[in-house]
Amino acid sequence: MFGVACAALAAFVSACSSSDTSSGGTAGSTGTAGSTGTAGSTGTAGSTGTAGSGSGNTAKAGDATKGATAYTKATPNGACNTCHGDDTGGTLGPNISGATPAGLGGWTEEQFYQVVRNRKTPSGKTVCQYMLAYAASDLSDQEIADIFAFTQSKMVTTAQAGSYVGLDPTCATKQ
Repeated sequence: MFGVACAALAAFVSACSSSDTSSGGTAGSTGTAGSTGTAGSTGTAGSTGTAGSGSGNTAKAGDATKGATAYTKATPNGACNTCHGDDTGGTLGPNISGATPAGLGGWTEEQFYQVVRNRKTPSGKTVCQYMLAYAASDLSDQEIADIFAFTQSKMVTTAQAGSYVGLDPTCATKQ
């Protein structure tokens, strides 16, 4: 089942490389994600703030090392690598690496969280049927933030839509 979920995320990701520029928040700023900040301000990414303020996401900024473990965690919906590959470059699902435009390089942690937790695109539409929502009992908010940090640390530059797109053309539609 996770493979289906990953494929949907992958298809969505490859089809939708939209970037949310409304946040104004910057990695390294102190405070809540989305608050006004500048690059290089005192602190480390998410050191005192919460990602996705106002969305129910309570995670601190992600840790790529922990994310590598969470990325392969077995859940009822499966593990991320089942669809997105061990290198995040996509297999059944799309490339979700940090590369731009091939992966999710333009995405925010909040946008990633909304797809994983709620199956919602940055524009608020529901993602393709193969990407299942992950309950907090399966992946915590912090694990999602850690997975995002891990995917952003990978730079797979080959655009891969994933084979699920052949089963559901809406997975390739820019949402």
